Amino acid sequence: MLTDGSPKIVLQMTDEDVVARVAGVWGTTLRTCPPRSARHKPSYRAAIRGARAADWMERLRPLMGARRREQFDRAQVGWTRPDRRVRLHPAEVAEIVSAMTSGTENARQVAARFGIRRESVYRIMRGRASKPGATPPAVSPDVPRDMAWLAGILEGEGTFSAPSPGSPGRPRVLVRMTDQDIIARVAQMWGSSVYCRRDPRNAAWRPVYATSVVGPSSGRPDVRPAPSPRVTPKVTG
Repeated sequence: MLTDGSPKIVLQMTDEDVVARVAGVWGTTLRTCPPRSARHKPSYRAAIRGARAADWMERLRPLMGARRREQFDRAQVGWTRPDRRVRLHPAEVAEIVSAMTSGTENARQVAARFGIRRESVYRIMRGRASKPGATPPAVSPDVPRDMAWLAGILEGEGTFSAPSPGSPGRPRVLVRMTDQDIIARVAQMWGSSVYCRRDPRNAAWRPVYATSVVGPSSGRPDVRPAPSPRVTPKVTG
């Protein structure tokens, strides 16, 4: 979104552990939002704006569907990156060191990705910048990027069903969204089919696309790469 002339990314949900992890990755504050009524749970919020939000939009763009990429573009219309010193989070410093050490990017590419000068990259590599802190990386190096992407989709949109008494060996994992390209990618990873349904109550509503896996395969490590504690007990069957 675009607020006060600056791009902004906001995550708000009722899972405190998930939002706390995102806040740690972003280097921002975790805020608690009181429930709207006694029937609702409190929610948790993390947000970044300005140059940091724009940087994350560019880094996340390859993992996003068409609808989110369009939102990224709209959020930055008319915004100009301020010409000032960029303060890097320790996790970003660690990522710069990793990219330069592995040789996957040169100093010019790293500088462009993080919105800093090449001289700043060289200072980091000479140890003149702040050292990486104890903030955990966004994704464990042992988790492939596709699996981390799938975990994020399932965390927000997945449904995990325990086996019924009549079919004890058939747990189910289902994901439903209006983004056809996202569901198609999940289906490709699972080797499953995509189906579509329209709600007859309102013809103007967008169709919903879904895919699922049933049986022993729904408990495989590639189906549950890194879900939160809220999700894990439901997957085990």
